[in-house]
Amino acid sequence: MAAAACLAGCKSNLNNGGEGTLSLELNYGGDYVVRQTKAAVDVADFQIKLVRNDGWTKEFPRYADMPMTFNLGSGHYTISAVSGVAAPAAFDQPVYGGSTEFDIKVGQTTPVQLTCTLTNMKVTIVPTANFLAELSAYSVTVSNGEATLVWNTEDVANGQKAGYFTVAPL
Repeated sequence: MAAAACLAGCKSNLNNGGEGTLSLELNYGGDYVVRQTKAAVDVADFQIKLVRNDGWTKEFPRYADMPMTFNLGSGHYTISAVSGVAAPAAFDQPVYGGSTEFDIKVGQTTPVQLTCTLTNMKVTIVPTANFLAELSAYSVTVSNGEATLVWNTEDVANGQKAGYFTVAPL
């Protein structure tokens, strides 16, 4: 009886109907973030979705509209963030996304850090000097099977015009 009373007293503070607090820090990064892309991405516009293991969900259309801290029912959660809806292929459209799991415990603040990484593929065209010596005008077509982008002579000559594709064989 004493052991049963001890075990009953050691109740978990997870999934018992109380509330805890979430504090989210959102960022983006990874190996493929370049200087010009980094300046164009604003985490304030990332879409946020919370899902509790019992099916409850909450969405924020913009991270900027999400409170810095807020109460949630205790439980196990997955939080995901994405920088926007991606077209199958588009110029200058990096898409960042990520997710992580965490637990909310009654009466506690749970700090969560989520770093989103590039989820689509970046393609740039960098012709060699020999290629440029042979052709005065050209176009390069790249497709991922869903959409196609075309770089012409001016696009390549004016700098690194980046095309972004959903992940698929090119």
